[in-house]
Amino acid sequence: VPKGTDENWAQKLYDRHSSSQHFQKPRMSNTSFIVVHFADKVEYQCDGFLEKNRDTVHEEQINILKASKYPMVADLFHDAKDPVPTASTGKGASAKINIRSARPAMKAANKEHKKTVGHQFRNSLHLLMETLNATTPHYVRCIKPNDEKLPFR
Repeated sequence: VPKGTDENWAQKLYDRHSSSQHFQKPRMSNTSFIVVHFADKVEYQCDGFLEKNRDTVHEEQINILKASKYPMVADLFHDAKDPVPTASTGKGASAKINIRSARPAMKAANKEHKKTVGHQFRNSLHLLMETLNATTPHYVRCIKPNDEKLPFR
């Protein structure tokens, strides 16, 4: 929502999620919503939400983090198109595992637009989901299941 307002965003939430049992619209507000968690209802305010998510990361800050002397930090901020500095293959060096998605890659952000924190989070979440989907998960069963999803049972 590049030019949207908090009210428009709240209205979109009402339109899309009104049928969900975990979503409610408060009676006296057009800029808040309620999420029904397993323990209780929580009301969230939309005021200032879009402004917070328009927060962009400056290119200079990204370049400083890319040039970090700590390989882990530098690796977090390198794009796929950027050359990643390779660590020496001495003792204790770890090999990188490349995982490719079966789906086509997401389109690169337009050069005219700066990357927002939300955009980076979305890309990071997308990469995490690709990694999780490429692995064999192992689940741990809960000793005391909570089938009713109610607190203290």
